[in-house]
Amino acid sequence: MATRKDLKKIEKLFFGPEGETERKNWVTLIGRFMVAFGDIENITLLALERISSESLMRTARSLQLTKRIELLSEILGSKESISDEARANFIKSLAGAKKLSEMRNIIAHNPLLLTVHLDSPGELIAGHEIVSARNEDSRITAKRMQELVEQAEKTRTHLFDQYGQISGQLIQIQLMQHRKERRRLADRARRLRRREDAKFSH
Repeated sequence: MATRKDLKKIEKLFFGPEGETERKNWVTLIGRFMVAFGDIENITLLALERISSESLMRTARSLQLTKRIELLSEILGSKESISDEARANFIKSLAGAKKLSEMRNIIAHNPLLLTVHLDSPGELIAGHEIVSARNEDSRITAKRMQELVEQAEKTRTHLFDQYGQISGQLIQIQLMQHRKERRRLADRARRLRRREDAKFSH
């Protein structure tokens, strides 16, 4: 049974500055998480634009993030022009982003509630949690939210770095192909000039 002290604690979380501070902390954490995921979404689009065709890119834009990650991982797996290490690292980070996206859906589509329950010794525990509307056992505490934010931001950093490595490798390949084509055209132009010079010399 809740004591007067317990009721005071709940009242503070509902109406007092303690509760307001806790809610503001949640807003900051949720905001950081969603910003990180927006960046992750953008990286998947940038990577697909870099390594896929224009027609495939139109389809990719309409896909959900998990499906887009699967498509990107599949294409990367067959890109032999990218080093094995770069491909493996990027695909590993994409798998981490895919796993985090499950939590993103819970965070984005469910309310932040003040929850009250008793722990095993019978002490009242009150605090804010994100609670799934479909499954009340699926909850995200403040501690778990902090962990998810750190994971999302770390995954974003890894993906940015790895995308940079892959882009650099592809740019180098394109430059080499461009130089090769320029040499081919220059050689052809020299042969044509020699033929023309030979005609006039006779």
